[in-house]
Amino acid sequence: STLVELGAGYGSVILALAKRHPFCQMNIIAAEYTGSGVELIQRLARSQDLKIQTGHCDFGSPGVTDLAIPDDAIIFTSFATPCVPKLPVSFVDSLAGFHPRVVAHFEPCYEHSESSTLLGLMRRRYIEVNDYNTNLVTLLHERQAQGSITIVEERPAVLGPNPLLPASILNWRPC
Repeated sequence: STLVELGAGYGSVILALAKRHPFCQMNIIAAEYTGSGVELIQRLARSQDLKIQTGHCDFGSPGVTDLAIPDDAIIFTSFATPCVPKLPVSFVDSLAGFHPRVVAHFEPCYEHSESSTLLGLMRRRYIEVNDYNTNLVTLLHERQAQGSITIVEERPAVLGPNPLLPASILNWRPC
């Protein structure tokens, strides 16, 4: 029914998906932290004749966004969480509160960088030096242990152009 990207940047991912089947038949929502990002998504969508609802989001604040996200939406993030070094517990709880069908994160994950290998140690150090997020996986595992979410899929370090910052795929849904 609805596809939602949180932390959409200038909209490259959500705009590309909005043109593809089956997404072109869905309601599309894009939320971004920066005002300039929201404005750019709007301009690019208009220039491509795409109907996309836009708004503001902040991963560090309770509620994450004031946009009305309908129940059963597919919510995703893509290379957006590194901007928040330590995500609050409210991040997962707020997303679960939208009652999504699934939440998919395509994100670099500190916890997926093995401390037993040189490459893993280099990845961890790269994340630390750049002050990127270090707790997304931990939050999700804690919320699953408490019974509030179910992690459907967890694939560590599977994609991305930077070998020191590969994205993991984490799919979960509220219980």
